[in-house]
Amino acid sequence: KLGKYDIDTSFSYQSLGGFYAGKSQHYKAIKYYLIAIKIAEEISDDTDFFEPVPLYRAFLYSQIANDYMQSGQIQMARNYIKKSSTIREKYLPINDHRLAETYEDFAFIQFSSGELENAIESLIKANKIYLNSSDPKDESVESNKALIKIASKMKKMLSTGNFVEFNENDIYKDISID
Repeated sequence: KLGKYDIDTSFSYQSLGGFYAGKSQHYKAIKYYLIAIKIAEEISDDTDFFEPVPLYRAFLYSQIANDYMQSGQIQMARNYIKKSSTIREKYLPINDHRLAETYEDFAFIQFSSGELENAIESLIKANKIYLNSSDPKDESVESNKALIKIASKMKKMLSTGNFVEFNENDIYKDISID
């Protein structure tokens, strides 16, 4: 029986949020995630569910953070990913992929905010987890390495003001923002 403060009711609203997020309707997704979060925050931590309720809350915070990010609300995204991170760091083993995904979420927010050094650090933390886990995610590691390379290059360009890049054939391309 579903009720106002039932974990399954929260899960239903989370599913609606996920549906709208999948259709890139981020404001509608946020609306349903907020309802799911409100319900989940009222539920006891020891409620019977397929995973510990605090980790479910962390999942919800991560989901809404992504939609806030996609809708350009970076500070809201940052607030929710911090909440997710705090819970995940408390409840998950150090090499759990969900922690790595949280660091990747931080990196995305930091990259979008121009915090390139912090984004690089977050991606390095994610890769460390992936590489030390029992089931390494090589594809994620390679993707993160590529992002680290891009962020490092951008950081160097911004610090030097040099927006001309030379390739191995000494042919240049202008990547200025004019």
